[in-house]
Amino acid sequence: MQSRKLLSWYQIVGGAAGIIAIDWAYPSLFAQAEAGARAALTLTMLAASLPFALTVVSGILLDRRKRGATTIGLVLQALQVPIVSLSGSSWVFLAGPYLGPLWRGGRMTLAFGISAKIEMGATGADATTMIGVNLVPLAVAWLILRLARRGLELGNTQIRTEPLADA
Repeated sequence: MQSRKLLSWYQIVGGAAGIIAIDWAYPSLFAQAEAGARAALTLTMLAASLPFALTVVSGILLDRRKRGATTIGLVLQALQVPIVSLSGSSWVFLAGPYLGPLWRGGRMTLAFGISAKIEMGATGADATTMIGVNLVPLAVAWLILRLARRGLELGNTQIRTEPLADA
Protein backbone atom coordinates (compact mmCIF):
# COMPACT_ATOMS: atom_id res chain seq x y z
CA MET A 1 0.00 0.00 0.00
CA GLN A 2 1.30 3.46 -0.83
CA SER A 3 2.38 5.79 1.96
CA ARG A 4 -0.25 8.33 0.91
CA LYS A 5 -3.06 5.79 0.99
CA LEU A 6 -1.96 4.40 4.35
CA LEU A 7 -1.69 7.90 5.84
CA SER A 8 -5.09 8.94 4.51
CA TRP A 9 -6.75 5.87 6.07
CA TYR A 10 -4.84 6.45 9.31
CA GLN A 11 -6.36 9.93 9.52
CA ILE A 12 -9.86 8.81 8.51
CA VAL A 13 -9.95 5.97 11.06
CA GLY A 14 -8.49 8.13 13.87
CA GLY A 15 -10.99 10.92 13.25
CA ALA A 16 -13.91 8.53 12.95
CA ALA A 17 -12.93 6.83 16.22
CA GLY A 18 -13.03 10.19 17.99
CA ILE A 19 -16.43 11.05 16.57
CA ILE A 20 -17.77 7.63 17.56
CA ALA A 21 -16.37 7.99 21.11
CA ILE A 22 -18.05 11.37 21.52
CA ASP A 23 -21.29 10.07 20.00
CA TRP A 24 -21.19 7.08 22.34
CA ALA A 25 -20.70 9.24 25.46
CA TYR A 26 -23.20 11.96 24.54
CA PRO A 27 -26.52 10.18 25.37
CA SER A 28 -25.50 9.27 28.93
CA LEU A 29 -24.06 12.75 29.58
CA PHE A 30 -27.18 14.35 28.13
CA ALA A 31 -29.42 12.22 30.35
CA GLN A 32 -27.43 13.21 33.46
CA ALA A 33 -27.35 16.93 32.65
CA GLU A 34 -29.89 19.30 34.10
CA ALA A 35 -32.37 20.69 31.59
CA GLY A 36 -30.73 24.13 31.59
CA ALA A 37 -27.29 22.69 30.87
CA ARG A 38 -28.26 20.46 27.95
CA ALA A 39 -27.84 23.13 25.26
CA ALA A 40 -24.35 24.00 26.53
CA LEU A 41 -23.47 20.30 26.69
CA THR A 42 -24.61 19.82 23.10
CA LEU A 43 -22.50 22.76 21.92
CA THR A 44 -19.50 21.46 23.87
CA MET A 45 -19.84 18.01 22.32
CA LEU A 46 -20.10 19.53 18.84
CA ALA A 47 -16.99 21.63 19.48
CA ALA A 48 -15.14 18.55 20.74
CA SER A 49 -16.14 16.69 17.54
CA LEU A 50 -14.67 19.37 15.27
CA PRO A 51 -10.97 18.33 15.44
CA PHE A 52 -11.96 14.72 14.78
CA ALA A 53 -14.15 15.75 11.83
CA LEU A 54 -11.26 17.80 10.44
CA THR A 55 -9.02 14.76 10.79
CA VAL A 56 -11.45 12.75 8.64
CA VAL A 57 -11.61 15.59 6.10
CA SER A 58 -7.80 15.78 6.02
CA GLY A 59 -7.60 12.06 5.28
CA ILE A 60 -10.17 12.34 2.50
CA LEU A 61 -8.36 15.32 0.97
CA LEU A 62 -5.08 13.43 1.09
CA ASP A 63 -6.65 10.35 -0.48
CA ARG A 64 -8.05 12.48 -3.31
CA ARG A 65 -4.78 14.41 -3.68
CA LYS A 66 -6.41 17.75 -2.98
CA ARG A 67 -4.75 20.96 -1.98
CA GLY A 68 -5.03 21.78 1.68
CA ALA A 69 -4.45 18.24 2.90
CA THR A 70 -0.89 19.09 3.92
CA THR A 71 -1.82 22.21 5.88
CA ILE A 72 -4.80 20.66 7.67
CA GLY A 73 -2.87 17.48 8.40
CA LEU A 74 0.12 19.33 9.86
CA VAL A 75 -2.06 21.54 12.07
CA LEU A 76 -3.96 18.51 13.38
CA GLN A 77 -0.72 16.64 14.07
CA ALA A 78 0.71 19.66 15.91
CA LEU A 79 -2.41 19.76 18.12
CA GLN A 80 -1.70 16.16 19.17
CA VAL A 81 1.90 16.72 20.30
CA PRO A 82 1.34 18.46 23.69
CA ILE A 83 -0.29 16.65 26.58
CA VAL A 84 -0.87 19.20 29.33
CA SER A 85 -2.94 19.21 32.49
CA LEU A 86 -2.06 21.88 35.00
CA SER A 87 -4.15 23.01 37.92
CA GLY A 88 -6.88 25.02 36.28
CA SER A 89 -6.55 23.99 32.62
CA SER A 90 -5.81 21.11 30.30
CA TRP A 91 -5.18 20.20 26.64
CA VAL A 92 -5.13 16.65 25.32
CA PHE A 93 -6.12 15.73 21.75
CA LEU A 94 -5.40 12.18 20.62
CA ALA A 95 -6.70 10.57 17.45
CA GLY A 96 -4.77 7.32 17.24
CA PRO A 97 -1.61 5.87 18.72
CA TYR A 98 0.48 7.82 21.18
CA LEU A 99 4.00 7.32 22.50
CA GLY A 100 6.18 9.63 24.50
CA PRO A 101 7.47 10.81 27.85
CA LEU A 102 4.86 11.83 30.39
CA TRP A 103 5.54 13.65 33.65
CA ARG A 104 2.75 13.11 36.17
CA GLY A 105 2.91 13.97 39.83
CA GLY A 106 6.69 14.41 39.77
CA ARG A 107 7.38 11.05 38.09
CA MET A 108 8.35 10.43 34.50
CA THR A 109 6.95 7.47 32.62
CA LEU A 110 6.73 6.36 29.02
CA ALA A 111 3.12 6.61 27.90
CA PHE A 112 1.89 4.55 24.98
CA GLY A 113 -1.35 3.22 23.60
CA ILE A 114 -4.17 4.08 21.24
CA SER A 115 -6.82 6.62 22.09
CA ALA A 116 -9.38 8.93 20.59
CA LYS A 117 -10.07 11.65 23.10
CA ILE A 118 -10.10 15.37 23.60
CA GLU A 119 -9.81 17.30 26.85
CA MET A 120 -9.71 21.07 26.83
CA GLY A 121 -10.48 23.88 29.18
CA ALA A 122 -10.82 24.20 32.90
CA THR A 123 -10.02 21.43 35.34
CA GLY A 124 -10.40 21.29 39.08
CA ALA A 125 -7.74 23.02 41.15
CA ASP A 126 -6.80 19.67 42.70
CA ALA A 127 -6.20 17.96 39.33
CA THR A 128 -2.92 16.08 38.92
CA THR A 129 -0.26 18.00 37.04
CA MET A 130 0.63 16.18 33.84
CA ILE A 131 2.94 17.26 31.03
CA GLY A 132 3.82 15.06 28.10
CA VAL A 133 4.98 14.96 24.51
CA ASN A 134 3.32 12.68 21.98
CA LEU A 135 6.00 11.62 19.49
CA VAL A 136 3.69 9.78 17.05
CA PRO A 137 2.25 12.97 15.47
CA LEU A 138 5.80 14.19 14.82
CA ALA A 139 6.45 11.05 12.76
CA VAL A 140 3.13 11.47 10.95
CA ALA A 141 3.93 15.15 10.26
CA TRP A 142 7.29 14.08 8.81
CA LEU A 143 5.47 11.66 6.49
CA ILE A 144 2.98 14.35 5.45
CA LEU A 145 5.85 16.72 4.61
CA ARG A 146 7.70 13.99 2.74
CA LEU A 147 4.64 13.25 0.62
CA ALA A 148 4.06 16.95 -0.01
CA ARG A 149 7.65 17.41 -1.18
CA ARG A 150 7.21 14.54 -3.59
CA GLY A 151 4.04 16.20 -4.87
CA LEU A 152 1.80 13.25 -4.08
CA GLU A 153 -0.98 15.15 -2.29
CA LEU A 154 -1.56 18.09 -4.60
CA GLY A 155 -4.54 18.05 -6.92
CA ASN A 156 -3.86 17.88 -10.64
CA THR A 157 -0.19 17.11 -10.07
CA GLN A 158 1.22 14.50 -12.38
CA ILE A 159 4.33 12.63 -11.41
CA ARG A 160 6.50 11.89 -14.40
CA THR A 161 8.84 8.94 -14.36
CA GLU A 162 10.15 9.32 -17.91
CA PRO A 163 12.08 12.26 -19.34
CA LEU A 164 10.11 14.93 -21.16
CA ALA A 165 10.28 14.84 -24.95
CA ASP A 166 12.01 17.79 -26.61
CA ALA A 167 9.54 20.34 -27.90
